[in-house]
Amino acid sequence: MAVSIRQSVLIGGGAAAALTGIIAGAGFVEIAQLSRALDANTKSLQAVRRHVEGDMLHDGLRADVLAALSNPAETGLTIEQVQSDTSEHAAWFRRLVQENKEAGLDPEIVAALSAVEPLLDAYIGSALEIVSLAGTDRAAAAAKMPEFGTRFEELEVALEHA
Repeated sequence: MAVSIRQSVLIGGGAAAALTGIIAGAGFVEIAQLSRALDANTKSLQAVRRHVEGDMLHDGLRADVLAALSNPAETGLTIEQVQSDTSEHAAWFRRLVQENKEAGLDPEIVAALSAVEPLLDAYIGSALEIVSLAGTDRAAAAAKMPEFGTRFEELEVALEHA
């Protein structure tokens, strides 16, 4: 059976259209997979950024405590400024941990962040206590530094694990 030129063109055109559809479909699937991978990567990068920012606040709170114990005449800081900064840093640190817990990360990461929270609360509580006490009794505040140092190190280890 002979195929006419018209039938050959129709068959070739149909095959080309089918092949184009298959390639387009595969392209859409690949684009969707790439989009999901980019979303996951963005989520991970945002979580890492928040974690690094939290690590900076970990050190920032220690700086606040040291500033509260320093001589205001030498630093130019008032205890009120230091207390305000400490409260702001504490709230910021807690917010970052909470945002990471709610970011839809792997459950293992969320569990590690949940395990950090009691240590974070103890560390922040110790910092706030020392800064508050430094406004009225600098010697008593300084006496709390060994406990604060322990809280600092405990949180540092937990943050590294998380």
